[in-house]
Amino acid sequence: MKNRFFKASLFLIMTGLVLSGCVMNRVSLEKEAIVLRQDGGGRIIRLDLETGDAWSRKMQAGPLVFNVLSQVVIWTEDGEGRLLETVYVSGADYTKMRNAAKKEKGEQFFRESFPLWARKMSEAGRRLPSPESPYTDAVTSATPSNDFSLETKLEQTSPPFSIIAEINTAGDENDTFTKDRNGWVGQPALIYTARVTGQDAGYLLELAGHSGLLDQEAALYTDLSAFDSALRQVKQIKLVITSD
Repeated sequence: MKNRFFKASLFLIMTGLVLSGCVMNRVSLEKEAIVLRQDGGGRIIRLDLETGDAWSRKMQAGPLVFNVLSQVVIWTEDGEGRLLETVYVSGADYTKMRNAAKKEKGEQFFRESFPLWARKMSEAGRRLPSPESPYTDAVTSATPSNDFSLETKLEQTSPPFSIIAEINTAGDENDTFTKDRNGWVGQPALIYTARVTGQDAGYLLELAGHSGLLDQEAALYTDLSAFDSALRQVKQIKLVITSD
């Protein structure tokens, strides 16, 4: 009797999921405000990222539907291209994480999603996030599902310096960047940059190129001719220097 009841209950639950097209991580329609590090020296900055129509895409696994969100890392560099600090990286705290690829791959997820940042981190002798070494909320948050503003305090106190964003959506394949050519990553991560001179209060990060295929050396590649949906991950990234 109990067994029949359990089977009937399970059938009803699964039927409900199928009929509802159960979305496991719903996309917010509201702009998100992310406030990170506020103590210590340095200057307060705000980054405003306006998402495009390819910031998220739906993936179905049986009756379950997941929104695959773009991942982003932001860092600063000196005039020689050396990493100064990681300003922000999405979903690196491993708390209540639903991203199966991050859990399975750990540090390798970030190395393959963000090849250029990972190379800079390695050159600077710094660790990447993993389940064993998660990042704190001073530099990370849950992956934003829509437009967001990010406020934090830089360790870097004086210009000039560069600010770089590397953005990637897992599995975003096209005719050129297939699984055979670039594994689970799909279209390589795009690189947006701005040079902060101190002469202005606001800067737009410009699309500079991509960070390469999994089997290439991580670097800045400027040929974007084979990209399509990846170019619509973001509409605009603006940096505002709010105070010293």
